[in-house]
Amino acid sequence: MSDINKTVLIDIKLEQDAARQAAIKLKQEIVSLEKEQTKLNKLLKESQARGEGYAKSNDTIAKKLVEVQTKLKGTRGEFNKYTSEVSKGNEVFKKTGGLTKSLTDAMSSMGLTILTVAGAWRILSSATRAVVKDYAEFEKTLANVQTLLTSNERSLRRGGIDIIRKYGLTIKDVNKAMFDAISAGVPAGEAIEFLNEASFLAIGGVTDLRTAVDGLTSVLNAYSLSTDYAREVSDAFYVAQKYGKTTVADLVNNIGRIAPIAKIAGVSFQEMLGSLASLTKGGLNTEESVTILRQAIAALIKPANQAGMILRDASVPTGILAVKTHGLVFALEQLNKAYAENPDAIAKMIPNIRAFTGIAAFNAERL
Repeated sequence: MSDINKTVLIDIKLEQDAARQAAIKLKQEIVSLEKEQTKLNKLLKESQARGEGYAKSNDTIAKKLVEVQTKLKGTRGEFNKYTSEVSKGNEVFKKTGGLTKSLTDAMSSMGLTILTVAGAWRILSSATRAVVKDYAEFEKTLANVQTLLTSNERSLRRGGIDIIRKYGLTIKDVNKAMFDAISAGVPAGEAIEFLNEASFLAIGGVTDLRTAVDGLTSVLNAYSLSTDYAREVSDAFYVAQKYGKTTVADLVNNIGRIAPIAKIAGVSFQEMLGSLASLTKGGLNTEESVTILRQAIAALIKPANQAGMILRDASVPTGILAVKTHGLVFALEQLNKAYAENPDAIAKMIPNIRAFTGIAAFNAERL
């Protein structure tokens, strides 16, 4: 059975657990209300026995007793509703575990409304055993996420299940990616929306979810950006893969070496990824591209005295303000021209500058 199908039963198990917990709390409230009701009945009888002088006291106690009885009736009704949901969930597991029957048929035959299922799946007799195992895995891996939180975020459960079903990802991958995202600084309340963006990148970039999460959080953290920028970062990774000779996974594996210095230099993450794509398209692999681009940025923003003079004479922007003002693409184009005119001098500043050879025009701005 696929993970997508298993999540249907896991959904019911989650709802069962929630209903069971609610029922326990309601039962405790019922016991407390029953005790209060007994106490008020006793007080009312004692007050009535004292005669007409206690009429006002009688009215107060009687009014309070009515309030308690009304609340008790409503609480019992809620308790019955949740215990009924738990029972119906048990019936689903019983029917799907013993019969080769459509889950939706089993649910509709009992009028079950815990979960709306958009399609029908054939559930074999091994379904119950399989879902118990997978539910245990889901709870175990989600428990790792909970250790990072100050409160129990139940929405993470439901959101995780939705992502598994929506993108066809595995239980283990989603929960591990959720752990990675939150541990990397993604607020718990934004984790599901963030994982949606990461899932798009994972699928579009033909990589796994944890790699996509790693790439997004690396760039967001390096540039001190909120998760509101997750989609823009995701798009930049995808475009770099599309127009360069690289992959999202290769970019992610190397991005941590260049993103911090690119941020310091005032280079946007779009321009950084676009520049890497351009370098790979010119013949360098991703790791080489990151190395040379990192060295080039370092040389541009803080050149040594003699190096600075050479670069300025060649009309190459130097210093953080100049690179930020003119843009990295322009600075690299000028650096490329300077190397063509004075290769030995430039090579002393950037040991790997020879890797630029053969790249006639830097076209990252068009990516």
